[in-house]
Amino acid sequence: DDTMLYMDNSGGVHRLHLENGTEIWHARSPYPVSMTDGGMVLGPDGTAYACSNVEGGGRGSRGQLRAYRLSDGEFIWGRELALPCTSWPVATSEAVVVPIAAFLGIP
Repeated sequence: DDTMLYMDNSGGVHRLHLENGTEIWHARSPYPVSMTDGGMVLGPDGTAYACSNVEGGGRGSRGQLRAYRLSDGEFIWGRELALPCTSWPVATSEAVVVPIAAFLGIP
């Protein structure tokens, strides 16, 4: 459809037109202090799944997995994770799975 999705390093998700770079929508990270090297994937049903950290991703911090509607970036659901999300989720028609772990060092 000539668009692209990406997640910025603070957990915000963006959808852009490929031809001219115009932003279609931007879903901000729900946390003002966030840093992540987690990622975002598009599921088979067209839902965008983003996984980022609530804080910096070190020991003692948490992560969050969120789902957004592709058409308009509307937040669908979110799950707080016991540990940081430092990888990309995998989405199938039956489940969304993400590995969680703290950074070994401060990013």
